[in-house]
Amino acid sequence: MHLIDATLREGLQACRVAVRPEAAAALVPLLEAVGIRHIECTHAGARPDWDEILAAVLAARRQAKVMTHARAREADIRAAIASGADGVGIFLGVNRQTIEARTPGCGREDLLAMARESIMAAKQAGLTVRYSVEDATRTEPADLWRACEVAIEAGADRLCCPDTLGVLEPDQARELFAELRQRFPGVPLEAHLHNDRGLATANALAALDGGADFVSTSVNGVGERSGITDTCILIANLVHRGLGDAFDSSLLPALSQAASEALGEAVAPRHPVTGAWAFWHQCDLHRKAWERNPSSYDWIEPPRLGRISEAPA
Repeated sequence: MHLIDATLREGLQACRVAVRPEAAAALVPLLEAVGIRHIECTHAGARPDWDEILAAVLAARRQAKVMTHARAREADIRAAIASGADGVGIFLGVNRQTIEARTPGCGREDLLAMARESIMAAKQAGLTVRYSVEDATRTEPADLWRACEVAIEAGADRLCCPDTLGVLEPDQARELFAELRQRFPGVPLEAHLHNDRGLATANALAALDGGADFVSTSVNGVGERSGITDTCILIANLVHRGLGDAFDSSLLPALSQAASEALGEAVAPRHPVTGAWAFWHQCDLHRKAWERNPSSYDWIEPPRLGRISEAPA
C-alpha cells in the first residue's frame, strides 16, 4: 500500500494557490521524512513556472520517485521525457462526457489509439507509466474495462481509476476496486478521489479495502474545486487502523504547516488531524471527563499524530 502525494500537481490547480520553486523543493524532505516514496509534480511543458518547480523537486528528492502529468499527446510525452522525471501519469477519459466536451471530433477508438500510442512512447523512453481513465466513475463499465486492457497491453505499469467529480460513495469505491482487482490480478491499482461530496477519505479507505495499491493524496487536501484525499488525514486513519508503520505520523503537523505556507492557503482550525482545534476540548462536560480520562474524548492518542490534547485553562 502506497501513497502518491500530488500536492505539487493537483494542489497547483487549486483556486488562488501559488508556489515558488524553492518552497516546493522545501516540502520534499518533509514528505520523504513522513514516509512518502512517490511524488506527483506538475504537468511537464504546460507552464514555464511549473517546469521550474519540477526541476527543483527533482533536485531536492533523495528517496522518492517523481512522476509528472501528461495528456495522451505526443508533445506532452516529449516534455515528460525531457523533464527528467522517473515516470509519467498519462490521463485520457473514454466516456461520453470526454468525447462531447474534452475531445470533440474523436470517437472512442480514436481515444484508445491515442492512449496506446502515448503509453508506448513513454515506455520506450524508459519512463514508468501510470494510465488514468479520467472520469472513470462515470464511465460505462465495458468502456472502462476496455481502456484498462488497452493500457496494459501497451505496457502501462499502473492503472488509475479517478473519481474525478467525487461522485462515489464508500460501498461503490470498494466494489469498483474489488472488480478491478479481480479483472486485472497483479496489476498495481491507484485511486484518485475528489472531495466534492466530502467523501474522499472514506472512499480512499474503501478503495484500499477493495484492493487498491496506491492512493493519490495532497497535503491539507488541496486541489481542484474541493480538493482530493488529504495526505495527513489518510495517514492518521491508517495509524488508527494499525496500518501506519511505514509513516512517521508525528511529523504530520509540521508537514501540514509547511504546505500551508508554501501554497499560501491557511489550514482551517476545525480541519481534522492538523487543524488548531482538532484536539481542543471546549465544552465543560467534555473537558471535565477528559481531565479524568483523556480517552473519553480523544479518538486517538494525540502524540501519535504529533499533537497534544488541550482545553481552556
